[in-house]
Parts: sequence; C-alpha cells; structure tokens
Amino acid sequence: MGGRRVIGALAGLATAVLAAGCTSGAGSGPSRAAGQAADAAVASASTFTTPSPGTAGRRTPLIVYYPRSVAGRWYLVPERHQVALATRPVEAALKELLAGSPLYAGSTRPFPTGSRLLGLTVAEGTATVDLSREVVGVRRGEPTRYAVQALVWTVTRAEDVRRVLVQVQGRTAGEVDGRTLADLWGGKGSPAGLVRDLTIRLAPLGLTEPSPGMWVGGDRIVVKGEACVPKGVVSLRLWDATGKVAAQGVTTADGSKPSRVPFTASLAFDPPAEAVDWTLEVFEASPRDGSARYSVLVPVKVGR
Repeated sequence: MGGRRVIGALAGLATAVLAAGCTSGAGSGPSRAAGQAADAAVASASTFTTPSPGTAGRRTPLIVYYPRSVAGRWYLVPERHQVALATRPVEAALKELLAGSPLYAGSTRPFPTGSRLLGLTVAEGTATVDLSREVVGVRRGEPTRYAVQALVWTVTRAEDVRRVLVQVQGRTAGEVDGRTLADLWGGKGSPAGLVRDLTIRLAPLGLTEPSPGMWVGGDRIVVKGEACVPKGVVSLRLWDATGKVAAQGVTTADGSKPSRVPFTASLAFDPPAEAVDWTLEVFEASPRDGSARYSVLVPVKVGR
C-alpha cells in the first residue's frame, strides 16, 4: 500500500467558504480604521433578533471561529457549520459558538461549559452581546484573548457588524464573580465595543471536507479546504488502523497569494476488505525536516 501521488487542483477563489486573510491583517473582515470609525451609539436592551422572512428553520452554513493551541501557539480556526436558523444568522452563530462543538480535533469552545447568550441587539454596525457569568471562568492570558476574539470574529463574519460591545450579566465594566471585565477584554475594550484584533493568528489550514467520521467509498479520498502556508504546499497522509502510512502526497494552493486560498486534492489508496477506522492528516510540513508544524487530524471510515 505504497503512497501514491496526490492529485491537487486549486479551487476557484469565488467558491471560498472560509475566506480570510493568511494573517488576520490580510483578512476579509473590517480594517482597524474602519472599525474605529464605527458609530458607537447602540441600544443596549437585551432583546433577541428575529430571522429574515422565509429563513426560519432553514439549515444554512455559518462560519464559527474556535481557539486552538498547538505547541504553545494559539490560533483561531474557522469552521463551516450547518446551523438551523431559528433566529437571524448572527444569533445562530453565537449560540453555536457557545454551546455547539468544534468539528475537528484540537479546537475548543472559547468559554467554559454553561456560558450562554442572554441578549443581543444589532444597530448601526454595532452588535451588543450580553453573556452569562460563566464566561469569566476562561483562563487568563492567551486563552482569554483568543476566546474573546473568537466571539468578535464570529459575530462580524455572520452579519454586517463592525464592532461588538460585549457585556456580562448586562455589565461592561466592574467585576463579575471576582474578575474585572477590563481584564476579560484584555485592555482592548472601549465604550464603543471591540473590533477584530488584526494581530491575531489564524490557523494556516482549514478543512471543509471530509467531515470527521465520514465513510469513504472506493479507493480515493477527496480533501477540500483552505491554506496559507509557505509556497502553498499542503501535505497529506492517510494512516491505517495500525499506525502505518497507507497513502501520502502533496498538493499546492497558490502560494503567491498573501491570503487563505482554497484547495482540492484527492489521495488514492488501497482500501481494506472490511470497513475500518483510519485517520487522515492534513498538515503544514517543516521545510527543514518535513515534520508537521500544524496539522488537522480527521477520523474516517474506509473499506469495501
């Protein structure tokens, strides 16, 4: 079962579902200047939004950002979730972020279990988000910074919002359960709200296919996602149940682009006679020794 060459093709930029900058500064989100120019006047009443006509209950893809730590380095990881719209997209995305589960291993919910959305209003480019007191239990330092920015990036991606005014139990200042809210916002808060932190680190790889646990029929697995890696080289390995490499190869996204670029690849392998659990690894390889600097592991089921 030697590794076969992987067949890779760059997908059209117009079809990107996780489009964002290679670094956050090059992202598709609002610039810092634009965010600072946003009107700060916004009603703060804790009232929820209503869905657009004809959208209630319809499943739609939403991008949710999760924190992930790899070898001590934190990242924001965009994931494409199919969410049933019982509300406007921004509210649905927030509830998915707080109570849903990341699709891919390694990513985590930004705030502790039990964190809830208490209220939400959107007015004049500013979303006012009221969260329950459980959120103050997030670990200090980088975990806090990436948790808050996961919320900000998710909100500003879900709707035409430039700023996010975050409250805890209806408060934007003072203490909640012994933690100052100024500490929770990392010193970047303001009466006008938070904008995307353009120094945040985005994950170099993001996948949309295959989904974890997917059954792969035949002898070829299709991999789709986005990458922003040196020279655009994305490496792939398929591990069998014994920990041996059943197939491996590389594909190339457009490494000349200073942004996350979609890629599609297919990795051929010799399927086992019975259905078994294998693991797909998609990774950024170190140019020095080929080791995985950042990887995404996806359990899949293969076999006839």
